[in-house]
Amino acid sequence: MRTELETEKVLLATAMLKPELCADLKLSSVEWLMTAHADIWSAIQDLKLDAKPTDPVAVMAFLEAKGKKSVSLVVFDISADVYPVSNPEHHANLIKTAYAKRQAQQIAKTLHDSPAEIGEAIDALMALQDKFSRGTEWTLRQAVHSAYQHTLAAHDNGGKLIGVTTGLTKLDEFLGGYHDSDLIIIGGRAAMGKTSLLLNCITAAGKAGIAVGVISGEQPMEQVGARTLSLASNVPAHCLRNGNLLDEHWGYMTSGIKALVDLPVWLYDESAPSLSDVVRIARKWKHQHGIKALYVDYLQRISATGDRRQEEVSKVARGLKNLARALGIPVIALAQVNRASEQMADKRPTMSSLSDSSEIEKEADQIILIYREGYYTPEAPQDVVELLIVKNRHGATGRTKA
Repeated sequence: MRTELETEKVLLATAMLKPELCADLKLSSVEWLMTAHADIWSAIQDLKLDAKPTDPVAVMAFLEAKGKKSVSLVVFDISADVYPVSNPEHHANLIKTAYAKRQAQQIAKTLHDSPAEIGEAIDALMALQDKFSRGTEWTLRQAVHSAYQHTLAAHDNGGKLIGVTTGLTKLDEFLGGYHDSDLIIIGGRAAMGKTSLLLNCITAAGKAGIAVGVISGEQPMEQVGARTLSLASNVPAHCLRNGNLLDEHWGYMTSGIKALVDLPVWLYDESAPSLSDVVRIARKWKHQHGIKALYVDYLQRISATGDRRQEEVSKVARGLKNLARALGIPVIALAQVNRASEQMADKRPTMSSLSDSSEIEKEADQIILIYREGYYTPEAPQDVVELLIVKNRHGATGRTKA
């Protein structure tokens, strides 16, 4: 059985002598046990991105040009003594597993020294699982190449939606759907339709076969179910609540239930959950169900440690953004808007209208604010909702309607 260092040498020999077998392997520099091996792997990747040979002579010349003569000698030793293999993926997985074990042992040592930190240790272990598949250290060259490959994939997809659908055609066209690692904030005053919009997003994703999770900190599970069923069946929510159903409602309700019962949607029902609760359950869903988006109702309802309310909200905003990045999924969170916008002639909210907004503005990749003219003007259409895209790190801002 090979040692860790022997496994690393075999993979490097294969990458240099049979590069076609290693085209799809992804390892970051931190996963290698020996620093010189990490340097060799990085050199191979840089040469590959330049469409240059990755044979031992080319790798040695590249390293020497970088002032790493001692590392080039390691390449010479590997090429002279080690033979390539036909299953480099297996060896790459062994390297990744060995790295994960080393990290897990360090976490276990920390837990042994500080038994009270069991919650943090669990979070660290689950985060390690995320890094196990994604890696953490890459060169800018590799990042640009990855972005280029993503663009090619989008082009080859024929213009179809790449991100998680919002459930609204115009908004999908504007944003391209919700994208991985993004924190999307949907803000609005009470009775503007935030929750209805969120539930539409959730059911649309589910109907597209996308597994999603829902953190319901404001409404209990039964109310979420009733509102979702009302939207799916077009039976008024108050009729479902009081049981005052017309004859035709029964058929509509049955059809709505059939459309919803098999959707891959998981719900966490907890009044004012803590940030650690949200992180824990989201990680659990990611690993058990493979969720591709997380919806939170709503941001200011989540609790975190802090001496002041603004500090608490700041921690939640940062935590949700970190969670989106760690799990590689979009996190879509509702947020309350303060009353300041209602004092203005144009009552449309702005970014600064978000309650405790400073950190939310910083952390969010996209901010969508909801405005309904019918709320202020009875004669205006009551079912028309205006969506104000006031922040968009990936494109333009503007307005559209739902």
